Amino acid sequence: MPRERDPLVVGRVVGDVLDPFLRSITLRVTYNNREVANGCEFRPS
Repeated sequence: MPRERDPLVVGRVVGDVLDPFLRSITLRVTYNNREVANGCEFRPS
C-alpha cells in the first residue's frame, strides 16, 4: 500500500476534511495583447 506524500494530508491539515484532489491552476499567457498557446509562437528578435 503506497504511503501518502501530500504534505497537507501528512500534516493532517485537510486529510479528514476534503476529498482527495489535485492541485492545479488555470494559466493564460499573453504577449503583445495576443494569447500564446505554446512557446513556438515566440520568434527570436
